[in-house]
Amino acid sequence: MNQKIWKIELRSAMLLLAVLYSITPLAGAQSASASAEALIQQAQSYTADELMNLADDALFPESFFATMRMTTVRPGRRDTEMLFENYHREGAGSFMEVKEPRRSAGMRFLQKNDDLWMYNPRSSSRRALRLSPRDSFQGSVFSNNDVSDPNYADDYTAVFDGTEVVTHPETGRVTTVKITATASHDESAYGTIEMWLMPEGSAGAGSAAGNLRVIPLQIDYYSRSGLLFKRMTLLEIGELAGARRPAVMRMESLEEAGAVTTVRLETLEARDDIPERLFNQQELTR
Repeated sequence: MNQKIWKIELRSAMLLLAVLYSITPLAGAQSASASAEALIQQAQSYTADELMNLADDALFPESFFATMRMTTVRPGRRDTEMLFENYHREGAGSFMEVKEPRRSAGMRFLQKNDDLWMYNPRSSSRRALRLSPRDSFQGSVFSNNDVSDPNYADDYTAVFDGTEVVTHPETGRVTTVKITATASHDESAYGTIEMWLMPEGSAGAGSAAGNLRVIPLQIDYYSRSGLLFKRMTLLEIGELAGARRPAVMRMESLEEAGAVTTVRLETLEARDDIPERLFNQQELTR
């Protein structure tokens, strides 16, 4: 009799454990879903321009040194690859120098205010050439402005465009906040951009209480006539220069089938010691 009771109690205990194990993953998923929803609600308490500033922060530190490898693929053409260094100082500009391939090594670019200049030491002239921010950067799908000016908030004014579930190659299906930003001056490279931002951090009451960050997952680019012609997907999100950031930017042409340029951040360092002397024409043409 005691053995029968013991067997019944054992079966009951095993059944209870099975129920508990089945509930635990469900409770975890519900908790994660509630946390994600809280972050979305918190993001909605920010203005669209504040969210765009957070997106800028997620892409690069305010002042930084980066080594970037750019690869462009176009059907029917030979793939091209370029390695360049980028020194960016907040409020001063960007100074870039090509390191590879050998035939282009030494080419330098200076972005200061709304002007972008290029100097090729192999040319016969000692003068720098002014470039259009909208033109292709060295034959890539990226524009000159995409590479030289990492701050969207300087050139666009944003409005909140609701929330949207997107499917990302790495995060899968995720609820994002969407903002739409229009050019704030004539020198802006695009007429309109759309950003899909994934909120991260600890949800809290109000902007200051929660430590909100956003990760841009996708950015669409429109011409001033309203044509959607480029799309950037941000990939390989991880710790970089003291924060979670995408290490890869994949820019796809929606006008030229199969044309894709990928920029990989091989190194990225937050720097507050970049000398201001870099950001002038004398340094560019040295």
